[in-house]
Amino acid sequence: MKVTVFKKIITLTYLIIFLLGLFVPFNQSFAQENFLIISTDKSDPQTGKVNLKIGETVKVIATNTTIIQIGGEIVSFSSLGNDTGLNPKTCTMPGPAQVQSCFVNYSSLIEGTFTLKASATLNGTLYESSISVTIKGCADPKQVLVNGICKDPVIITPINLNCTLPQVLNEAKDSCITPTDTTYQPLAPLPGLEDTFDTDPTKNPCPFGNYLNIIIKLVIGIAAVLAMVMIVMGGVEYMTSDLISSKEAGKDTIRNAILGLLIALSAYLILNTINPQLLSVCLDKLPEAVITIKPLYDRGFNDPKQANGESINCTPLTSGPCSVANLTTVLGVDTATATAMSKICNMESGGQPISSGTDYCSPPGKSLPFSFGLFQINLASNGNLAGPDCVGLFDRAVSSKDAIAPKYTSGFECNLSSGKQSLYNTCKNRLLDTATNLNIAKKLLTANPSRGDWIGDKKYCASAFK
Repeated sequence: MKVTVFKKIITLTYLIIFLLGLFVPFNQSFAQENFLIISTDKSDPQTGKVNLKIGETVKVIATNTTIIQIGGEIVSFSSLGNDTGLNPKTCTMPGPAQVQSCFVNYSSLIEGTFTLKASATLNGTLYESSISVTIKGCADPKQVLVNGICKDPVIITPINLNCTLPQVLNEAKDSCITPTDTTYQPLAPLPGLEDTFDTDPTKNPCPFGNYLNIIIKLVIGIAAVLAMVMIVMGGVEYMTSDLISSKEAGKDTIRNAILGLLIALSAYLILNTINPQLLSVCLDKLPEAVITIKPLYDRGFNDPKQANGESINCTPLTSGPCSVANLTTVLGVDTATATAMSKICNMESGGQPISSGTDYCSPPGKSLPFSFGLFQINLASNGNLAGPDCVGLFDRAVSSKDAIAPKYTSGFECNLSSGKQSLYNTCKNRLLDTATNLNIAKKLLTANPSRGDWIGDKKYCASAFK
């Protein structure tokens, strides 16, 4: 009998603890005191809210209430969705003083509810404070808001005052106007969301998505509460039962509750780690993947042509190792020559250290490129420039004139000499090196100022050979 009474007392105790837990504020937390306070000179003394008209200026004040007499800290201000309204965006705390403050000016030319935030590091600790500002209506009550600008209403005298949607009668009921108030006030605002928010995408991108994002966080919070309830119930079942099966059922309840909570939190954590935008229903904010497919550089035969008949690739480069400025210095030539060589580099490789896709030996199935790098140095004909060990890698030399047949269908009957594969790779890597390729191009240009070593480009880039 005493054991039964004791079990009832234990059960009653757990139920009282559980009920008290339900009435404890779920979002209560104990944090360090915030010594940074943000306010304005036009805040409502009773509610603390800030309501402004379009174009109206307010002082946004950041106050350091710490008792430590320090000064010189920089306070940064921001406004989500309306950063341009801050002037300036930072201020400096004077010091030393018992209570320090500084301010910036804020105004808005668009309607909406914005959150102003101030942040500063005080005595080695980062503090933040925020305040909500609602911008609504024009300072002049006679004006109307048109496309975010306050204007005098245009008085018209319509023949029929049955306005078509979305137009409505103005206050004077003598003309039709388009309503501009796009703010929405939920019947039951969610915690963490403003009392009102603008539904105009130009003023508040993805308003409905922001609303749903709050719901996602609430669902996770509710899952945490339910998990705690199930853990308590499983614990009560485990402790108040003498049956092994009931104890196992209680442990299963606790285990399943913890597992469910971990699944909910892990899903949020994994998606947030990969990309926080995956948790947003604003899919338009996801980064775009841009893939640019360019045709293989083939010395202009298949390239689109300019008005003068030259290839679109017959243009000087403005950046990279083949830019006019860089070639003037590296090749030691005048601007005109550097411009011509930059065009040739663009024709040959697009300014990138690549292996040729057109200068290769035939027949098919045995294709092996023999030109490499920025200026497509010919390893079959000019292997000695890559080093004495790079001579005689192929069974024959192939001149640059051979590489200009239409669509390169004629092919070049050349093959890599036996046992030269490893050395071929070594010499190829030398020519792909930017500095080495530019140095060889300088030697070829010095020996042949008329740029005859790149004569294959002349047909579609004649301006580079003048």
